[in-house]
Amino acid sequence: MTKNTVRLIPIFALCAFVSMSCGSSPAVRDTPKAENPVRVEADRDTVSDTAQDGSADLHTTTPLSEDKESKSEAKPATDYKVTYKEFPLYLGSSFNPDRINLAFFDHMPSVPYISMAETEYLLEYIYHSTYYPTYELELSEYGSVSTLTRENEYTMEVDSDKDTITYLDYDAFILPPDSIRLIDIMKRNDFNPDGTTNYFQHTDYAYERYGNEITLSLSDYNIDIIGTEEGCFVPLATISDFLCVDNYFSLLFNGESVIILGYDEIINPRGRLYDLGKVYYSAPAGSIPEDLVKFSYNELCLALDNLYGLKDLHGISTFENFFDNTGLKADLLSTDPATVDGAIQELLNVHLDDLHSAYVAPSYYKGYDPDNVPPEGSSTVSFEEFQTRLSDIRDSYYDEVPFYEEIGDTAYITFDKFITTTQDYYKNPPDSNFSDTIGGMLYSYQQITRKGSPVKNVVLDLSLNTGGDVDAAAYVIGMFLGEGQYSLRNLFTDAMTTDYYYVDSDLNHEYDEKDSLSGYKLYCLISPVSFSCGNLVPCIFKSSHKVTLLGQTSGGGTCCVLHMSTATGSVFQLSGHYQLSFVKNGVFYDIDKGTDPDYVISNLNNFYDRQKLTNYIHGLY
Repeated sequence: MTKNTVRLIPIFALCAFVSMSCGSSPAVRDTPKAENPVRVEADRDTVSDTAQDGSADLHTTTPLSEDKESKSEAKPATDYKVTYKEFPLYLGSSFNPDRINLAFFDHMPSVPYISMAETEYLLEYIYHSTYYPTYELELSEYGSVSTLTRENEYTMEVDSDKDTITYLDYDAFILPPDSIRLIDIMKRNDFNPDGTTNYFQHTDYAYERYGNEITLSLSDYNIDIIGTEEGCFVPLATISDFLCVDNYFSLLFNGESVIILGYDEIINPRGRLYDLGKVYYSAPAGSIPEDLVKFSYNELCLALDNLYGLKDLHGISTFENFFDNTGLKADLLSTDPATVDGAIQELLNVHLDDLHSAYVAPSYYKGYDPDNVPPEGSSTVSFEEFQTRLSDIRDSYYDEVPFYEEIGDTAYITFDKFITTTQDYYKNPPDSNFSDTIGGMLYSYQQITRKGSPVKNVVLDLSLNTGGDVDAAAYVIGMFLGEGQYSLRNLFTDAMTTDYYYVDSDLNHEYDEKDSLSGYKLYCLISPVSFSCGNLVPCIFKSSHKVTLLGQTSGGGTCCVLHMSTATGSVFQLSGHYQLSFVKNGVFYDIDKGTDPDYVISNLNNFYDRQKLTNYIHGLY
């Protein structure tokens, strides 16, 4: 087997979270284990495209979308016929796919299931192919219970009798093996052979609070976990939602193949399909089978109830109730793919309308439509109108705003997105032709601290910054404050962390006071367009009391994005359950409302008349 070596590192339109720091795992809790567990190995050579019959004592359920009173009338446990099929498995490339085995049961013949043995293989394949060779799982089965145990000894327990999935600690089970924090938004913590790190270094302290034990009751959503003599089988979509999306990939199934889809791997910014997108839409379009529609609805309710981070702020008790209240339920249960995709678009872009949750691409059942324009909610329209207005004003002052500019004794650093690349600035220090935010900050640092520099004030202009990669934002925070920090809460588990770190600004692999701009008078220019990471940075500045905020209230955006898909194949992004926070008096508060400036600039023209703004700053001394 040839593996495609790919690193699933997203460039998010928000402060996206993925745990990728270096070091040992958190302390392990005592984990209850079944007596006399039996090791089960997947026999990949015995499964082929030819259907095989199998039977087991199984139970069935009534879809959540039907009258709840009919649950008691569900048919009694019976033997279901199972068909095994092997499919190509794509990761990062449309070439040299691996293979994966799925199961289909005759009471829901269109819903793909995956055995826990095959899940073990799938997850190890993904992580070993994305530079995590120490990631390991071990499967044990005892009666109706299948248990996956990580190399850090944390477990995921699947019970086919109870239709439950239980995590002693969900955060610890899904974190990458080189993490030193239980939840961590920083990805780039590369260790060199001599023990030094590049760009970032965690401090030796952090605040951490473990989350709750989590039990997902799939029977509450009328979703079956099926037990057979060959072990437990879980819907492929459930595995995607609760084992994959937190690390920013999802599993797409189009009836002909399974695609491990990382962020932004289906449609390029010009609206054209990437290679994996072409693979996905190569399957024939058509009506959606009724059994798959009902399951997809149930799975969507399960996923959104647990993973949508703004559920309480939006006054949503359950999404089943929300779909009733918004009139979306009937359309989500349609077998017409255009109707289902239209309902998904309306849900995300109109009803949720939080600027992070958004429709990305249609189901393969509908087929790719490059001319599709999703509807927009009132918040999105208002945001875009203000963004256009502010951009037009800046364009009247600058044909192209410079990243770094000096006006007398005041340096202005401007960027509209947080971007990181794989550029090695230790080997090739940045000049004015840098390629990402870290390079731009390094260049600015060189200019500000150069011999004979007149700079006394540093202004970070985030007035048109709509977010981006969290490492870039973290680097800016660290250079401004000396000791960077962020606070994060997992709303799914109630785990919390406040982490602290340093950045290397002079590229000597040492972390000291010389790496900070904290000796200068620091300012940050913000507006309602300062969203996501463009909102996180000024919120942290505000709580630090080290940076003066100028402008108008920032645009908010508190949740890290999850990249997901429905079981019927609609691709979307969601404001997830990782909540960026600030801490006051020991309490974690979300930053969705944005932060207020210390000094309001009501005339938008004064944002970009930098001579006038410099004079205004002098008056604040």
